[in-house]
Amino acid sequence: MQKKILLVGDFGVGKSSLVERFVYSRFSEEYKSTIGVVISKKELNLEGLVLKFLIWDVAGEREISEVPASYYLGCSGLLFVFDLTRPETWVGMSQRLETIRQMSKSDNIIVVGNKSDLCEPSQIEQVLDKIGVRVDAVTSARSDDNVDRAFHELGRRIVND
Repeated sequence: MQKKILLVGDFGVGKSSLVERFVYSRFSEEYKSTIGVVISKKELNLEGLVLKFLIWDVAGEREISEVPASYYLGCSGLLFVFDLTRPETWVGMSQRLETIRQMSKSDNIIVVGNKSDLCEPSQIEQVLDKIGVRVDAVTSARSDDNVDRAFHELGRRIVND
């Protein structure tokens, strides 16, 4: 079963780094801005079911409505990624998530707070308290914390949909 998923969020939140870590098990300190979309593939084994992800890593946009509508066509789920260290990436998140739901016509959205390696646990808790939106995973592409968990959770939601 092949499913298209999108990674969306502001520039510099670590979307591409999460994909690199998940698909290729590597991390680079070098920042490369995504232009348009980069597509990767990865197979997951979910309790005996093979799920093939077609992962669309979308260029960072502050305004979600700036992501071309055509990118959402055929999308089975999304990871909305924000940077735990940059409040501007999570301020107004509930409205942004609603826009994503409308554009994608999907409720399979995993909210990911990335760059946990740059925060103390108490800082992470403070951010999560301020957001007002359920965060499904707190990740670090650098240290590989919860990266697989986030993608697998999205896979489970898609399969159970």
